[in-house]
Amino acid sequence: MRKTLLILCFIFACSSLFATNEIDSLLQVLDRTIVNTPHFIAQKETRISQLKQMLQQTKSLEEKYQINTKLFDEYKRYIGDSALHYIDKNRTIAQILGKTELSTETKLHQIFMMSATGLYKEAADSLESIDLAELPITLRIDYYNRQIQLCSGLEEYSSGNVNSSYYKSKIQVYLDAIETLLAQKKAITPEAKAEYLRWKFLQKNDFSTIDFNKKLASTDTTTNDYSMTAHAIAKYYLNEHNLKNYEKYLILSAIGDIRTVTKENKALLDLTFLLFNQKEINRAHRYIHYTLEDANIYNARLRNMQIARIQPMINKAYEIKSQKEKEWLYASLAVISILCLVLVISALYIYKQVRMLSTARNNLKEMNDKLNKLNQNLKDTNKIKEIYIGHFINLCSAYIDKLENYRKLVNRKISSGQIEDLQKQTSSAGFISSELKEFYTNFDRAFLTLFPQFVSEFNTLLHEEDRFILKQGELLNTELRIFALIRLGINDSRKIADFLRYSPQTIYNYRTKVKNKAIVKRDDFEEIIKNIGLQTTNNIYLKKEQNSI
Repeated sequence: MRKTLLILCFIFACSSLFATNEIDSLLQVLDRTIVNTPHFIAQKETRISQLKQMLQQTKSLEEKYQINTKLFDEYKRYIGDSALHYIDKNRTIAQILGKTELSTETKLHQIFMMSATGLYKEAADSLESIDLAELPITLRIDYYNRQIQLCSGLEEYSSGNVNSSYYKSKIQVYLDAIETLLAQKKAITPEAKAEYLRWKFLQKNDFSTIDFNKKLASTDTTTNDYSMTAHAIAKYYLNEHNLKNYEKYLILSAIGDIRTVTKENKALLDLTFLLFNQKEINRAHRYIHYTLEDANIYNARLRNMQIARIQPMINKAYEIKSQKEKEWLYASLAVISILCLVLVISALYIYKQVRMLSTARNNLKEMNDKLNKLNQNLKDTNKIKEIYIGHFINLCSAYIDKLENYRKLVNRKISSGQIEDLQKQTSSAGFISSELKEFYTNFDRAFLTLFPQFVSEFNTLLHEEDRFILKQGELLNTELRIFALIRLGINDSRKIADFLRYSPQTIYNYRTKVKNKAIVKRDDFEEIIKNIGLQTTNNIYLKKEQNSI
């Protein structure tokens, strides 16, 4: 038994030593790869120069479009501004050729760059503007790939909060949509299918049956797929708490990024953070500056934000380490004295900061109490307004109903032979129409007195081309009057129909038509309408809408 334990301990020690040696060897390869960065950049620039020469030699707009697309592919993970430059060129060509499919393809390329550089709101808006039903199957798969890219970026951005699982589920929805299209066995571009397979691999939760070394060996090392596959494997090992393999595949991914001149990279940044936690300060310091330079070249906003979080810690740790190496030469007494002085100053500073924080908390509590009181007053005031105008509406509506009944009664009497002149006067509905018109005018005037900004705030919730422009002398039109009633708490289409003298179906159609024109979610539209008149309400809802994207 004792011998068996000794053998197991020996095997474990050897395997640990082998793993450590393998990591050290890979880190040395990574260091050499970083040194050779100019060589890889020169190779890429050579390919780019050849494409630019071909671009100058051709006069065909179709060929120019294809070459610009290849230049975009070269630049899209290298220099973001240059990639956008060739997107703009292709947009112009597509407009000249009058080909909608090319215009849409160019727009999808632009969305790729928006997501890659951290412009998630702009990317989401652009995707929203695309009519999916009009897209051919090849572009439809590209569209879903862009949706997955956007959700992946947002999931990384929101990592650790409740939105992360939401974006993961959205990615699966789009993967399923592509799977459905692929089942139709129609022609698609190899690039689109390869990107889909990569996203599918990244999304897969069960990697237990995959031979990772075989998976990497089958991936072209000259493409970005290699580094992204290695990074996905690294994340799997991180979830399994296997830090050795996590570090190994991060290194392989970082090497792949550098060799393919991918400036929008994540692996080296993750590796830097890991090395920093392992107290590999010198390497972490070198890598963070290399990563920052790449992010600035590419203009990757998310990477810059992530780097900004860790770089001060690394720089500070690097400076502290350098300082400690220098201070090691001083006498122990001097070092202890300095450390004690620093400790006392830190304690005083912390004590001062704690007192300031306590004061700030008290002030904040007082301000919150005042704000809550003001908010309550505002709610009470709005409640009074709503009750008042609701009462006014009921009285006016009851008056019109009584007047209508009176007209019918008088008409019946005249029909039975009483007062012929009165019969002629009351046989016409013009009197009621006039009363209704006056009633609606009074309603409009009273409502706008209470909510003077209703029309302008309502229009901000619609696309610019769909906003309501009232005629001269007109206070509210039918659509605005419907939502004015909703603002007052009258949600039932039947009640609104009775009030406006329309059928419930007509009221429903009006409500649906307006909600289809909204720039916010349909489900939130009427809830926002109910809060018009409250300070900053629309801004709050619009901000929620942006965060959910």
